[in-house]
Amino acid sequence: MNSKNTQTGLHGETLVANYLEEKGFEIMAKNWRFHPYELDLVVKIAEILVFVEVKTFENGYVLPPAQKVNRSKFRSLTKAAIQYLEQAPFEGEIRFDLFYVILRPMPIEIIHYEDVWFPNNWGR
Repeated sequence: MNSKNTQTGLHGETLVANYLEEKGFEIMAKNWRFHPYELDLVVKIAEILVFVEVKTFENGYVLPPAQKVNRSKFRSLTKAAIQYLEQAPFEGEIRFDLFYVILRPMPIEIIHYEDVWFPNNWGR
């Protein structure tokens, strides 16, 4: 990913992290990595741990979620989540959320798709 795309992605992730904190979520991790996998955000609210994927768009045109985050991407997210949970065990409910951040036209728009993926056997 080039530097501009990296900056845009990080900007979107920061906006979503701030949004979630305002909604009462606790940020557990940002850009958590276990090579070659990455989780954009890991957040917690009540007894729910949420693995968050953020997609940031410069303009108002976005692809439907199923086209932007496909089965292969969710498999990678599942593998990353498994590694995260091995390092930081959690006993409550777990879900995967997807956020779209649209930077232009102003104002910035944040779209939240909650509980978008339930891994079969957690990818094992």
